[in-house]
Amino acid sequence: MERDAEIIKALDFRNKSMQARFGVVRPSFEDVAHWIDPARGRHLGQGDNGDARKQQVLADSTPRKAYRILKSGLMGGLSSPSRPWFKLKLAGYDKPSHEEQVWLDECQRRMYEVMAGSNLYNALSQCYGDLALFGTYGGVLRGSRENIIHVQSYPVGSYLYAENEEGLIDTLHWRLKMTVRQLVKYFVMDNVSDRVKTMWKQNQMNDQVEVCAAIEQRMDRDPMSKLAVDMPVGVYYWERSVKDKLLSRGGLSFAGILGPRWETVVDDPWPISSPGRDALGDVKQLQAQQRDKDTAIQMSYKPPLYGPPMAQKFSYLPGAYNAATQADIAKGGPQPILGIRPDVQWMLANVQETQGRVMEAFYADLFRMASEYGIQGGKDVTATFIAEMKEEKLVVLGPVLESLDRGLLSPLVQGTFHYMQEYEILPEPPKSIVGVGVNVEFVSLLAQAQRAIGVASIERTIGFVGTMAQLQPTVLDNLDGDELLRDFASQVGFPMKSLRDPAQVETQREAAAAQAQQQQMMAAAQPMAQAANLLSEASARGQEGLGGL
Repeated sequence: MERDAEIIKALDFRNKSMQARFGVVRPSFEDVAHWIDPARGRHLGQGDNGDARKQQVLADSTPRKAYRILKSGLMGGLSSPSRPWFKLKLAGYDKPSHEEQVWLDECQRRMYEVMAGSNLYNALSQCYGDLALFGTYGGVLRGSRENIIHVQSYPVGSYLYAENEEGLIDTLHWRLKMTVRQLVKYFVMDNVSDRVKTMWKQNQMNDQVEVCAAIEQRMDRDPMSKLAVDMPVGVYYWERSVKDKLLSRGGLSFAGILGPRWETVVDDPWPISSPGRDALGDVKQLQAQQRDKDTAIQMSYKPPLYGPPMAQKFSYLPGAYNAATQADIAKGGPQPILGIRPDVQWMLANVQETQGRVMEAFYADLFRMASEYGIQGGKDVTATFIAEMKEEKLVVLGPVLESLDRGLLSPLVQGTFHYMQEYEILPEPPKSIVGVGVNVEFVSLLAQAQRAIGVASIERTIGFVGTMAQLQPTVLDNLDGDELLRDFASQVGFPMKSLRDPAQVETQREAAAAQAQQQQMMAAAQPMAQAANLLSEASARGQEGLGGL
């Protein structure tokens, strides 16, 4: 109990420190949730279920459509469940043997099957949505006996984190609510507090208890020990109201923390920007513009009126009958107070301009184009085509995609490989690569499109050289065609294993040259043989003529 109290005290201290840093960005997160998607603000001070009344401020749905386009675009462009988005490579191996490559391909196939059978892609959808709005996501990749892997996602506002010296999230604290029945089932009766035991005895099974949890790197462990309490990563659970007893204290060899962020700066773990935060000013303006436009439209066909007292209130509904005395009719009907008609077309143009800025902030033009041309099925599309169409957008997205690779996709792939090894799901590796590390290369559409941007310079250079060669053919001597081909294939994502080894190419060329030389010699020798035959025939005819004399 004393040891538990010390651990909880230390965890609470670190939690308060992280809470202070989160407090700086929390107001902006609340604003984003309020103005774009109020349902996502339930852990940001807007109630357990969100405040449905706040959705009434959303007079224009463009921001929600824009962020959903971005969420779907990231899903389809980075980790589509319908197409390969990563491949495995052997660390330090430029060209593995056929047996080694077959093993890598089989590992990839099994990993894709495991991912498809888990909740990974559902979790990624939530992840990309949080990134689009807030620029952050918190989750944990766990092992599962049933599905091999399971991703636990936490809503923004329910978790805190800290990063290591490499800028990666290595500490995660979160809170959750569990029913009494769930607590007893998960942590067993001996580990829960006396309060929970009493609630259990009183049959209060569905009453909720707030639980705190933490994943932290252990600094005071025994590296030679195999016990769970001495593993590199510590996992702790405790009831928030209990300060002297842990619900659970375990250990992991692999942290599995998923903490991607949109854009960060040094010494600040929380993102400094996101599409939702960048568009917030335009989003607020757009809602005001839409309300003003609606008011102007109403003023045009339903203006405020003035006139003499009437027998009863006039109705302007179609088919309405208004009773009036002759005296009322003689006085004239109601008249508009204002003598002007608002220019609704100008207001509409202003609204459309703001909508365009919101869509641009969410990269909707990029992902709309990609969606229309096949990023999520449909027409066939190449990464080169995407790069050519939206090169400037992809350049801007470059740092973001790199951050997502390091903070999200790499841990997912590495973690899946780790748990599949642990559960002995992977095939036995060839003896030649036992103990060799495995690296990850991303081959998603957006990853290839990023690399394909460099292809344009190759194509422009080749085009220019082709033009120059018409004037000076010797300029072709400056190009190394073999190296250009390999560089081009690498940048567009062509499988390098499909290209012949340079030594094999050289051997093939030498054989072809030798065959060509032999054919030339045979071709040169043929006229000489024909001439010799003719001479021989002429000599024979001459001998026949002499014999006749």
